[in-house]
Amino acid sequence: MPNWHTAAGAQRTGLYAWLGNHLERRHAQPDPRDPGPGAAFPPVPEALANFRAGEPVAVPVWELDGHSAYGAGFVGAVPKDRTVRARTYVVRTDDAVTPV
Repeated sequence: MPNWHTAAGAQRTGLYAWLGNHLERRHAQPDPRDPGPGAAFPPVPEALANFRAGEPVAVPVWELDGHSAYGAGFVGAVPKDRTVRARTYVVRTDDAVTPV
């Protein structure tokens, strides 16, 4: 399992693909809070639309610092110190992570 403890802007092989697949899985799951019978899928989030188009993806920090990211081995993709990290990060197709 990879372990990335590097500075923002460094490349992390596989991060863009993992994030896109993570967004696809989250979007495919029905929302249990939706009260309507036979409700359609929610609109495609901008981040998922950008991934599908092969463009950089902007996501909130918790997407890169949550349990799913840790479980996938992406430890340290964003700074641990909450006083210096941004709220949103862009993951480019070359797997580089930069704060917004």
